[in-house]
Order: sequence, then C-alpha cells, then structure tokens
Amino acid sequence: MSNSEAPRRSWKTFLLRALVFLPLLVLGDRGLFIAFRAVEPAGFDRASLEDKLKAVPDKSAYEVLLLGTSRTFNSILPKVVNPVIGSKVFKEAYVGKGPKYNLHFYRMYREIMGVPKVVVYGIDYFLFNIESQDRLMRRFPEFRDASAPALPGVSLLLANKNRIDQFLNAALDRLQDGLEPDRASNPDKNVADMESYVGGRAYDPSHVVTEIPPDFKKKRVPFSAPPGKEGDDYFELLRELKEDGVTILLVTIPDHIGTFRTYLNYRRFLRVHQRALKRLSYRGRSFLIDYDSPDRFPMDDRDSFINGGYGVANSHLSIKGANVFSEMVARDLKKILDEARSR
Repeated sequence: MSNSEAPRRSWKTFLLRALVFLPLLVLGDRGLFIAFRAVEPAGFDRASLEDKLKAVPDKSAYEVLLLGTSRTFNSILPKVVNPVIGSKVFKEAYVGKGPKYNLHFYRMYREIMGVPKVVVYGIDYFLFNIESQDRLMRRFPEFRDASAPALPGVSLLLANKNRIDQFLNAALDRLQDGLEPDRASNPDKNVADMESYVGGRAYDPSHVVTEIPPDFKKKRVPFSAPPGKEGDDYFELLRELKEDGVTILLVTIPDHIGTFRTYLNYRRFLRVHQRALKRLSYRGRSFLIDYDSPDRFPMDDRDSFINGGYGVANSHLSIKGANVFSEMVARDLKKILDEARSR
C-alpha cells in the first residue's frame, strides 16, 4: 500500500464514523429533550397564588403593592417602610418576576385583595430584556397547564438550556422543601416572611468589582429599547393601573457606581419610562423617582452592595444598603400615599 492511500482510508473511516455518530447524537439529543418535556411539569412549584392572597388577614391594611425583580426584593424592605408610612406594603418582588408576571399578579391581586392606593414598581436598566420564569407563570390558572414551545436548534438541549436550568432549580427547591419542611423563612411563598425580611447578605469583596478593568469599554452595556421580551405587558400594566385609579410610583434602584458607569444609555432608559407615564395623561398621580444617582445614594460605598461593579450589569444592595435605601423610599412614599388617601 502506498503512503498516499493511507490518508485516503483515514478520511473515509472518519467520514463513515461521522455519518453514523452524528445522527445518533441528534437522535439522542431529541430523545433526552422529549424525556425532559415529559417530566418537566412535575418539577414546577404550583403553589396557589389564590390561596396565598386569600389567606392574608386584614386585606384593607395593605395600601401599597410593590413589584419588581430580585433587585427590588433585596432593596426595599416592608419591615423598614411600614412604620414610616403608617400602612402595609404587599411585596411581591422576587427573582424571575418580569413584567408579564407582574401584570397577571396585579389582576389577581385586584380581584382578591382589592385595588391598592399606590403601586410601586422597581424598574431595572435591563427591564425589557427580562422574561418571566415559566415556573412562576405556572402559578396562574391560565398558564398552569400550558406547554411552552421548544426553542429550535441543532441541539435542543443547548437551545433550551435556560428552561432546563429553571426546571432543575425548581426541582431542587422542592426537594429542599421536602428535606427541610420547617425551614425558617420563605419570603416568596409566605407573606409574613416577606414582611419580616431584613435584607440579603453583607458586602462580599469577591463579588464587587471596584477597579476599572482594562477592557471596560467592551463591557459597557447598551440599553435595550422596548418592547423587548415583555415590554407590552409592562405598558399594559401601567394602563390598567391608570384605569383603576391607582397612583403609580416607578423607582430606580441604586447600583454600585461601577455598574452605573457600565450602562451606556442610562438617560435614554429614564426617558422611555418618563414618556410612558406622560402618555398616560395621568397628571399628579404618576411619579418616577431616580434613586440610581450619586447625588441621592452613596453608590461608591462598596459596603452597600453584595455584587456589581465595573463591567458588571447587575447589582444588588447589601443589608446595609437596603436599610438606607428603604428609609429613603419610605419618606417619599409617605408623601405620595398621603396624597392618594386624600383623593
């Protein structure tokens, strides 16, 4: 056999193996995804929101509804706010709760708890990139049995990785609940635990980027304009709040100064929300307060944050930061709530 024939045979062998292996790989990927779809519903927490709301005692005591994502959850504490405003805040903010979730939650809240006097919404720079987690949307009757379509791709497992991760996280949470039935606190599920929540963690130096990295310019994040993933739901929520006569308070949440400087178009982000309120023609009953400003909050105080920094587009307040911020919000909210009560 000549030396030239050996490479040809090697290539032929490789191609034959590839022709056999690749179809098996694709079939295996599809098969595993089909198996995932079959067990997916069992991994979701279908805790009844109706039961959670119906179990709330003295529903009329809650004059304020607070919505938002994990940043709002970590930053505005009813335990601090309630004594200042002389009322109660019902806080539904939590990780994975985007505009779609908040719209449907408000509709349910209105039916069971009544129309609040004020709705406070913590708006994030990346609001229009947020997609409400499927596991949370399944808490609503209209989505309980819905089957989300698979995202297409050569590998369905890779294309739907976020969805699979949500399922695994939800399944692990349920497993932990089973192993620890007497866990001390679950603010997302229990109203009393949310009201007693005192904040997340203390400052962690390993998670706050305080030095400007050499490639910082490449890490700056442009603002994604609406509608994005759930912008239509956000604007519909504002419209329904106006129709119900609810006072609207949009608040930005302080970022670490490094995260704030990572945002490329922060002013444009503000203008989008200002224009949304202006289009409502809801004068005197809709407000936007920008707390994400060095003039309002000590954004360069690293002890006030648990993460964020230069080149990091997501920042959460620490226990210290949350208490300072909650006092600021409480003072402004009291004035707005007093006006709403007088109408």
